[in-house]
Amino acid sequence: RDAGAPRGLGGASGILARAGGRPCFVIGGVVPEDVAAARAAGFAGVAVVRGILGSGDVEAAARRYTLLATG
Repeated sequence: RDAGAPRGLGGASGILARAGGRPCFVIGGVVPEDVAAARAAGFAGVAVVRGILGSGDVEAAARRYTLLATG
């Protein structure tokens, strides 16, 4: 079943508030610029597929996301 329309970080933050302290991740359409905002909002991390595998340099893209996620 499809998850429905994109919620954006604001909508996702509402879900985070109802998660009762369980770790939550931002999934779908995540670009490098989203990583810091997701972490600052309290998400445990992001799940990325297209941003890495759709890149011309998969290794560099993976390193960039990792650096952004871990500081």
